[in-house]
Parts: sequence; C-alpha cells; structure tokens
Amino acid sequence: MSYTITQAQIRKFDPEVKGVYQANSRLGGVFHENNALGASTYQVTRLGYGIGSISVPGADIPNMNSATLPTTITLENWNHAEYVDYFQASEVNWDAIGKSATEVCAPAAGRRKDQIIINALDTVPATYDIPYNYAGNAEGISERMVQHANALLSHNAVPFEDRYFIAPYSVLELMLSTQEFVTRQWVGDLRPALEGKLVNFGGFKWIFMANNPEGGMPYVEQAGGIYEYNCFACHKRALEVAVGEGNVGGSGIPMLHIDRVPEKGSWLVNAPLSCGAAVVENKGIIRVKARVPAMA
Repeated sequence: MSYTITQAQIRKFDPEVKGVYQANSRLGGVFHENNALGASTYQVTRLGYGIGSISVPGADIPNMNSATLPTTITLENWNHAEYVDYFQASEVNWDAIGKSATEVCAPAAGRRKDQIIINALDTVPATYDIPYNYAGNAEGISERMVQHANALLSHNAVPFEDRYFIAPYSVLELMLSTQEFVTRQWVGDLRPALEGKLVNFGGFKWIFMANNPEGGMPYVEQAGGIYEYNCFACHKRALEVAVGEGNVGGSGIPMLHIDRVPEKGSWLVNAPLSCGAAVVENKGIIRVKARVPAMA
C-alpha cells in the first residue's frame, strides 16, 4: 500500500474540482472579484460623485473635490474537508479521494462563496426596501415590484447594464403559476431558469438560489407556514468580493489539498476558501421582500 501521493495524482482531480466548484457557485463571477491572496482584509476604494462648474473666462478651474470612499472587506477562512480511509483509497485506486473532492468538498466551497455574498447583500440599509405587499401584492413577486425595483435603480443613476435579480426557487415557482405572468407570455422567458440557466427578464438577469445548508436566501418565518424572503435587485459593481486562499491565478477557484494524516489512518481532502464581500454602493442594491408558502 502506498502512503504517498504525487502532484500529478492531485492534478488529476483538479479539472473536475474546478468544474464542480463553478457549477455549484451560482454567484461566482456575478460581482467584481479582487485577488487578496495572503491577506486577511482587502480595501476597495471608489470615487464619489462630482459636480462640474461653469467655465469663467480667465478664472481658475475649480476641482470637483470628489470624495474618496474606502471600504474594507474582511475575509473569512473556511475549510471544506473530508477524510478518506487509507484502505478505501487503496482499494478503489484513488476513486474515493476523487469522489470526496468533486462530490463533497468542491460543491461545499462553491456554496460557501455564494453564502458570503448573500450575507453581504443583506447588510444594505432598508432605505430602498420594497415590501412584500407593494401595490397590493399578496405573495411572491409581482410585475409591479420588478418594475419598481428597476425604476429605483434608474432613479439612483445605476447603470442599466449588469443588473441582477437574486431570489429563491420558491419565488420562481410562484412566478411561473401567477396569472399576470402567464397572460403576458413571460413564462416562456422564465422557464429556462428551472434548468439553472440565467434568464433575462424585466431589465434584470435572474439568478435563482437553492435552499442550501449554508443558509441560503435570508428569510423570516411567518404565521401559517409562510416564509418572507429577502431578494435582491442589484448591480454588478454595488458589491465587491475578495478571494484569498485558493485563488488560483486570480480565478477565485479553490486549490485542492490532499494530505496524509497518519494518526487517523486517512487522507485529508480539502478545498480551502478564504473569501469576503462588502457593499460599496448602497444605492445599487434594492432589497425586495417576497412571501411564499413553505415548500414540501
């Protein structure tokens, strides 16, 4: 029995690990990502708004004095590890290690990155919140709510490109069965989302999230088995992400670690992730409340 593993054997699993990680991270690449390799914090700086001045012949040109607005992102360090018994690894010719890497560790790392982003989105102030009962709505998300979210972003001078709407799959189910969406033939636009595809609708690219064990979309349980979710209509540059450990070539993809642990008679398969996110433009994120029945 061999108690060593070569880099070539580890690299054998790398393409699968990276593919599974990307497939399980719904929000990876949606927001701007920064390479923070080796850092515990990362500072993002943006310029505030400036107002020009009228030109006066012979007068000095005044500076707009645009404010410099720094935001510090604190990275969280997470391990996504599984032990694989020596004998199990030997008998199946490393397939057990490969399965742990691609079926357990990589998906968990992808989901964790999403959760860090969702948690950061939910720190935005309630200034532009849209209540669940906006314009007489009873459940889910109505056409008027989508229109209002879009109008608020436009009112706040948020660019039209790269607007996203992030919501749980339970909201999608209601949208596909709501009469106003059916009668306007929007169901066809939304249906590809059932297969996990990105869909364009109402001025947004829609991303629907699963109820992941890491937490999923924020919600508050109401009476009668109703859940009120926080959904987010937002712009790509309203939130910044920093990725440290596992940031392979600045890609944000975790690097696979396989180490022998003699005390446990096992190999430790780990996809570590150091990642953080922070809101940098409150006006670019609209929290949209949606009430849905509990899914069976």
